Amino acid sequence: MSNLKEPENLLERPYHKLLEVYDSMQTTGGTPVLFEAYKRFSSVTAQSRRTISSVAPAFLAGLGLLLLIQIPMAWSMARRLERGRHHEKRLLKRAIESGAIERRHIAADLHDGVVQSLAGNALSLAAAAREADRAGLKTVSSTVGTAASEIRQTVRELRNVMVAIAPPRVHETGLATALEDVVSPLQRTGVSTTLRVERMAISRNAEALVYRAVQEAVRNIARHARASHVDVTVDGTEGRIRLVVEDDGIGFVPDETGRRRRNGHMGIPLLAELAEEAGGRLDIQSRPGEGTRIMLEVPVQ
Repeated sequence: MSNLKEPENLLERPYHKLLEVYDSMQTTGGTPVLFEAYKRFSSVTAQSRRTISSVAPAFLAGLGLLLLIQIPMAWSMARRLERGRHHEKRLLKRAIESGAIERRHIAADLHDGVVQSLAGNALSLAAAAREADRAGLKTVSSTVGTAASEIRQTVRELRNVMVAIAPPRVHETGLATALEDVVSPLQRTGVSTTLRVERMAISRNAEALVYRAVQEAVRNIARHARASHVDVTVDGTEGRIRLVVEDDGIGFVPDETGRRRRNGHMGIPLLAELAEEAGGRLDIQSRPGEGTRIMLEVPVQ
């Protein structure tokens, strides 16, 4: 840009802006010279506009053609991804259902076989202990009675295992009764529990989701929380059912959920996805040393 304040540019000042152009060249005799030209900046701007105007249609047409090619491809890829996602969810649900059926078969076999046999042996040993006591065989009576008690305790533990691997049919037994069976193992380990379940009309899917959430929460509490008290509340409002599970355990950093998922712990993340599919949400609030609060909210129907 020319500095029009210089004395040499006195006559060019009315043009406001000038663009100086220099180029080196040689005369026909080989003498090097410097070519200098001045152009009005308004003419440069006008030329730029003409150049852009001539190029813009071709550029916009090429861009439009590119979009016309890419949009159907992107739409097709998005549809394939969505179909793959739905297919993956169907496979996951089918695997869960198949696993539930197999667990019920195992529980039935345990109940009809091992549990019944052990229960019969416990009764027989208890009767033998009484007979030994009447015969004055105190040592034998004590030993046999202790064995009978241990077998009865084993039967109770096996029944707890059967409840864990094959949950009761929640809709038939009732949500409150089913949840009592879920939290009862905590009580046997010395953890005090409070269970409040509001009576309401609720769909089977919502019942199953609430039951599964309590089961997963109780399992995590028993394994990791070191809690002394657990509070479970189920109530409803405005067509939605809300579950809150709180414990006073050691807590954790919520960001660890992603790491646990990468390590194969799928319980809570899977529940979150199921809640979202049902039109609800699953929230987890926790801090180290301040316990954990899990809240599930889904439509009742």
